[in-house]
Amino acid sequence: MRGSPGSGRLDGSEDRDILVKVAGNPVTYKGQPYLLHSVLPNFFFHTTTAYDILRHCGVEIGKRDFFRPGVIQLRLNVGSMDHVQPSN
Repeated sequence: MRGSPGSGRLDGSEDRDILVKVAGNPVTYKGQPYLLHSVLPNFFFHTTTAYDILRHCGVEIGKRDFFRPGVIQLRLNVGSMDHVQPSN
């Protein structure tokens, strides 16, 4: 497949310069530190936040939904938020 990670595009990327803008200013990082200290924490923060919002809105979602292959099927409780109890 053209452009897939297996095509060698990632080879040596741990030492590649990554240019990002922080508060409008260009900042250069090396690939591996950028992945480990910025990209992955950001990904997990947003995943956790989405999970928390879904649970708060009454979606019955849990750990098994993240490990199940395929598309996550969500059951939404539509209507008033009065029935939502905080999860422990």
